[in-house]
Amino acid sequence: MASIARGDPSPDLAPGEHETVLPRLVTLGGRLGAVPGRSPDATYPRGTIFIGWSPERQGAALAEWDVEHARLLRQRSFGWQGGDVKVARSGNRVAVVANTLARARVKLAVVDANDWRLLASNDLGVSTFAAVAMSGSLVAVWHDAAPYPLVARLNLLQVDLLDLAGHVLGTLSVPWTGALEWPGPWVAVIGERAYVVVPGMPSGAIAMVGPDGSILKRFALTTEMAAIGAHNGRLEVGAGPVLEELSPELEIIDRRRSKVDVLQPVLGPDGRIVGCGRVLSAALTVQAVLRGHATRWCHDALWSGGTAVMIGSAEVPSSWAWVSWFDPGEAGRTAPAEPGWSLPGL
Repeated sequence: MASIARGDPSPDLAPGEHETVLPRLVTLGGRLGAVPGRSPDATYPRGTIFIGWSPERQGAALAEWDVEHARLLRQRSFGWQGGDVKVARSGNRVAVVANTLARARVKLAVVDANDWRLLASNDLGVSTFAAVAMSGSLVAVWHDAAPYPLVARLNLLQVDLLDLAGHVLGTLSVPWTGALEWPGPWVAVIGERAYVVVPGMPSGAIAMVGPDGSILKRFALTTEMAAIGAHNGRLEVGAGPVLEELSPELEIIDRRRSKVDVLQPVLGPDGRIVGCGRVLSAALTVQAVLRGHATRWCHDALWSGGTAVMIGSAEVPSSWAWVSWFDPGEAGRTAPAEPGWSLPGL
């Protein structure tokens, strides 16, 4: 692949793949997260997405991105030091979780999905990784509290359960050994229960957790880690090429196997699946292998209406964030939209 200058799309996009970049460098090594924003309409034909990211010298922020027109519409900073930023959404509430890369503290904010007013915040302690999920009035923050920095590969998995006011209702703490090499997500929420990936060697588990932090039930995995998400009141679990659908009671509804590994699988409205680098049909055949991020890091995959979207970053020659989306109706490559450089104050 030819070298890619900061701000330029990949020279070898797949047919139907569009790619552009966010208009500012991001904190080196920081991961991004995204959730659906506004639904598709005449103004935003492919909808918008809310992106959690950390623009260089600005710290953790929430941004809204117009998928079709590749425009940054608005941004809200939280005054936190930059690093990983992950987001979750439930109705008219958005939860933002950020932690820096040097064992800094995990910060949580809950904002209104329309005007982004700050509704609640909390400081959840020291962590090296974090993930967030929410549904209804329950927010779950998964983080590696890492209390033993001098003991190699010994960690403390902690899940804080909070209400929408940012009050901690309960906490689950589980010591474990290993390394976080799976990209996640590691937590989901359905109703008043959280579902947590508990790493294990050689195999981990999914724990059903009540608001008080107590484990109500476990489901055994066949791998050390897995990706987990909630869709239409059911759990979607991905581990390599195996995709499982579980009921809220952790009973298997369906198990399917693809011919390829799917990282961070997300079920779409028509049964298709998007994961980092791939779009699969409902029958789990590969519909597209997206090439634009082949030499970069994919941090999140999601659906904006019926459009498969991925976001991530590249660290060579400098750390910049990219957004790509896929249109299965296009027979050939079309030119990517130009990045939106016009947002005031950036």
